[in-house]
Amino acid sequence: MVRLIRTSTGNIREDQCLTFEQIVQMKEDGSLQQHMIPMDIAISHIPLISLTDQEAVHSLQGKKIPLAANRVAHADASQTIFRAYSPDERFLGLFEWKSTSHVLVPAKVFL
Repeated sequence: MVRLIRTSTGNIREDQCLTFEQIVQMKEDGSLQQHMIPMDIAISHIPLISLTDQEAVHSLQGKKIPLAANRVAHADASQTIFRAYSPDERFLGLFEWKSTSHVLVPAKVFL
């Protein structure tokens, strides 16, 4: 093999990618932000869970969130990581489902 080109990873295609030179130029001219892919879109293969207002507040405080098992029943039984969203559809972070204690534990929270 002489050359290998990744044409996509997850749902990010090659035509959405930038070279280092393009990034430097776009940063200098102030246009880089419009080319950024939101984190939750980049990880859209991870199942999501919607939280209540109070649960969203607790999640941003790094607290464990007790949930009824049926709130995560739609996911594959082996799935433990979820993207969490507030009622206004704001991405809150990644949370780990602990099926034995029925709680979501913050893994990465984004303020």
